[in-house]
Order: sequence, then C-alpha cells, then structure tokens
Amino acid sequence: MPAPESPETEERELPFSWTVLGFEFALALVAVFLGVTLGPDPRETIPPRTEAGEIGQAIGWGLLAAFPCFALMWLAERLPLQPFRTLQTIVEERVAPLFLDLSLAEVIAIGLAAGVGEELLFRGWFQSSLTGGDSATNLSIASGLIAASLLFGLCHWLTAAYGILATIMGLYLGGLLLWFDNLIVPITAHAFYDVLAILHLQRSHAKKVKQE
Repeated sequence: MPAPESPETEERELPFSWTVLGFEFALALVAVFLGVTLGPDPRETIPPRTEAGEIGQAIGWGLLAAFPCFALMWLAERLPLQPFRTLQTIVEERVAPLFLDLSLAEVIAIGLAAGVGEELLFRGWFQSSLTGGDSATNLSIASGLIAASLLFGLCHWLTAAYGILATIMGLYLGGLLLWFDNLIVPITAHAFYDVLAILHLQRSHAKKVKQE
C-alpha cells in the first residue's frame, strides 16, 4: 500500500552548480551554432594538434596567464576606493554565499565550464567574427578585440567597477588569443582564474567566520 503523500511537499531545487554548468554549456552550444550558421566556427580557433606536448604547452601558458587576472582582483579588494568597497560588499553578501558550499570538484567543474563556454562565445566566435579572418586589418583586429571585451564587461555588470574590471579582463583574454592564436590559452586562463577566485571567496569567508 503506497504511503500517503505529505500535504506539504517540498520542492527540490536544482543544485546551484548544476544550474551554472547548464548555463555555461548552453553558451558553448550557442557559440558553435552561431559559428556553424553565420561563421566563423569558434572551434577553428583551436588549431589541430598532433603532439600532446603542444597542447600541454598551451595549457601551461594559460595557467601562467591566469595569475595577472587574479592579481587584479586581489588589488581591487585592497584599493581604498568607494566603488571597490561597494563591490566587495555586494560580493560578500550576494555572490559568495552561492559558492560557499561547493566542493573542490564542483569548483573545478564550474571553472572549466565557464572557461570553455564563455571563451568559445566571446573570443572564439564574437571577437573572431569581427576581426575579419584572413582579410583582417589592424583596425578590424582592434575593433573586434574592443567590441568583444565591452560585451564581456556588460554581461558581467554586477556594478560599474566590476563591469570595468571584466572589460579589462576581456581585453587581456582577447589579447592572449591574438598573441598565441590558440583558444586553449584564454580558455585555460579563464578557467583557472575562476577556480582561484571561488576558492579565494571560500577561504576569505571561512577566515571571516573564524574571526567572529
């Protein structure tokens, strides 16, 4: 005989990590779809590699390239400027609580998903579509870099200060693509930065709770 249903059935919420992973995966699909239908295909920004060492080298450069991004975030937290103080308060009150209970595996998965999804869309497709491909000029390259970075900043507009920081990061990641001509480098830098940033949030919150 089936058990009677409770009059108050609690709805199960989708885990936050799943929501983020689904969103970033959707961005990757959108980027590939736009590339296939409108061009250029963002997957073409990842050159075919026959040697594992070359892939490892690109990943290595990406890991190193993440540290300036993290340093920028670390510096923004310590600058005695009101826009950054406001941003810090919003991050502590609204953003950090979303990530506090995530496991290390979830943090790494989210970082990888964000790196792949957002870089395929903003750098792999949008920036590349504006630079002109084989017919690129200095003007079209600069325009594509700036436009993609501004869009990246607008899509991360938590506050004006954060939007500006995200735009700077977009310029940096876009520059990595132009310099290395390999999307693996900005993907790795973006992913590793996100992992470091989330772990930093978790550590800072734990330290603050311990002091209280």
